[in-house]
Amino acid sequence: MPFMLNIPPSFQRFDRKTLETFSKDKLIDLVLALQESLHAYQERVVFLEKRVEELERRLGRNSSNSSRPPSSDFPGNSPPPKPSQKSKRNPGAQPGHVPQWRTLVPEEEVTRIHHHRPKNCRVCGQPLTGDDPHPVRHQYIDLPPIVPEVVEHQCHSLTCRCGAVTQAALPPELPDTPFGPGLVAMTATLTGVCHLSKRRALDFMNNVLNVPMSLGGVSNCEAQTAKALAEPVAEIHEYVQGSPVAYVDETGFGLGHRQKGWLWVMAVPLAMMFALARNRTAEAAKRLVGSFRGVLVTDRYAAYNAVAELRQVCWAHLKRDFQALSERPGRAGRTGKELLGEHRKLFRLWHRVRDGTLTRGQFSRRTAPIRRRIHDLLFNGALTAEADAQGVFCEMLKAERWFWTFAEAEGVEPTNNEAERCIRGAVLWRKGSFGVWSERGARYVERMLTVTGTCRKQGRQAYGYLREAISAHQRGQKAPSLLPVAAKTGNCHKIA
Repeated sequence: MPFMLNIPPSFQRFDRKTLETFSKDKLIDLVLALQESLHAYQERVVFLEKRVEELERRLGRNSSNSSRPPSSDFPGNSPPPKPSQKSKRNPGAQPGHVPQWRTLVPEEEVTRIHHHRPKNCRVCGQPLTGDDPHPVRHQYIDLPPIVPEVVEHQCHSLTCRCGAVTQAALPPELPDTPFGPGLVAMTATLTGVCHLSKRRALDFMNNVLNVPMSLGGVSNCEAQTAKALAEPVAEIHEYVQGSPVAYVDETGFGLGHRQKGWLWVMAVPLAMMFALARNRTAEAAKRLVGSFRGVLVTDRYAAYNAVAELRQVCWAHLKRDFQALSERPGRAGRTGKELLGEHRKLFRLWHRVRDGTLTRGQFSRRTAPIRRRIHDLLFNGALTAEADAQGVFCEMLKAERWFWTFAEAEGVEPTNNEAERCIRGAVLWRKGSFGVWSERGARYVERMLTVTGTCRKQGRQAYGYLREAISAHQRGQKAPSLLPVAAKTGNCHKIA
C-alpha cells in the first residue's frame, strides 16, 4: 500500500513565490505537517528494514541453521566443501591391494555341474582321458523363468446309502486366504521394505513373478501382514519403553486427503518403534513414550518438556541454532559466533571420549569452563541481544538443564542422530507415496517400519522374518519374537 504524506490539500503544491506569500501561521502548520509525515516515514522505514531482515533470514534457512532436512536445500545454496590436502594417489584400488573375489558356492548347493575335459593334448595331439581332481571352477548365477506354485484342494461330496451327501472339509492348517505366507511376505517386502507404491508392487507381481493379483489383493496382503505383526510389535513397544536410554524424533506423514499427520519414532540400540498420530502435541509424545523412565534424547521441541524428567537435548540441533544466531547482525550475531566456538571446543573433547582417550569423568571436569561460558553467553544474549533474538536465548536457557546429561550418564549420546537415521527410511516412504488413508493403512505403516527397522538393527533378514510371522498367523500360532533375546538364541535370519 502506498504511503502518502499527511499534508493538508492546500499545502500539497507550492513554489517559492507561493511560500513567500504564506503567513506565519501557515508556515508553522506546514512545518508541523512535514515533521509528522517525516516521523511516519521513519517509522515505516524501520518497520520495512526489520521485515526485509526477517525475510532474508527465512530465505537463508537451510539444513545447517534450522531443522530443515538436507534434501530441502537448494542446489546452489549448498555449503562449500571443506578444504583438504590433495592426495597424490590415484582414485581406486592402490598397488598391492588384495583383490576381493566372489566366493564360490559349495558344490552341494550348485544346481547343475557341467564337466569340460580336453579331448587331445595341446602339444602332440594325443587323446586324453581321466579326471582332474582339482578342476578350475567357474560359476554364474541366473534366475529361471519364475513359475508360482499353485496348490489346489478339491473337497469332494459323496452320497451315502442313506441318501445323505457329505462334503469333505479343508484341513484346519490351511489359511483362509488365496495367498500363501511367501507371497504375502513378498508383497509386504515390496511395499514396506522397498517402498514401492501399490501399483508398482502389483506390476512386479503380475509381470515378474507371474502371480495373478489385483490392487485389492495387494491391500489385503498388507492388512494380513499388519495383523500378523501385532503381537511382536507390542513386545517391541514394551521393550523400547523399558530401556535405559532412548532417542525420539518425529516427521510429517500424510493422513487422508490433505491432512497432515505426524510419524514418531523411539529408537534404542537393538530395536525401534513407530507411531502415527494426527498431531504433534505433548499428548502424542506421551502416548509414544508410555511408561519410559530412562534418559530421553530429543531436540528442543517443547512437547518433550513434560514427557521425561531425565532428558538430553540434541547438540546437533543446538549447533544449528548457534549457526542461525551467528548469521544475525549485531550482538546476537557476535554471541552466536562465540557459542559456535565453544561448541567446537566441546566436541573436540567429546571425540576423545568416543575414541577412548578420555574418560567421562575427565570429560566432565575439563568441560566445566565451557559450561560456564555457554551459560554466560546465553544469559547475556537474553538480556542484551536485539529484541527479536532475545526469545531464542530465553528458550535455550529454559532447556539448559538438559544440555549436559550425556557428560554424566553412561551410554547417552550428545546428539539425536540415532533417531534421525531411523526415521530416514520413513521419510523416503512418505516421499514416494500418498500417505495413508485409513486406520488399517496407519497400522501397517507403523508395524512394518517397526519390524524392518528392528530387523536391520539386529542383523535379521526382514523377508525371512515376515514369512515366518505370516505363516504362524495363518496357522493360528504365535509369531516369532523380535526381542533381542530371541536373536541371541538363534531364532533369526542372518543377512548373507
